[in-house]
Amino acid sequence: MFRKDNAMKVATYLLAGILILGLIGAAVKLLVILAIAGVIIGFIVNPRETIGMIALLVD
Repeated sequence: MFRKDNAMKVATYLLAGILILGLIGAAVKLLVILAIAGVIIGFIVNPRETIGMIALLVD
C-alpha cells in the first residue's frame, strides 16, 4: 500500500509540473503574439515613431 501511495504522489507531482510548464509556455506565446500585434498596429497608426523605437531597440 505504501508503494502505491508514493507512486500516485510522484505521478501527481509530474502531472502538476507538466501543467505548470504548459501554462508558462502559453503565457509566453501570448506575450509574443501581443508584441507582434503591437508592432503591426504601430506601423499602421504611426509608422515613423514605430521605426524609430525599433531602431533604438536594435541599436
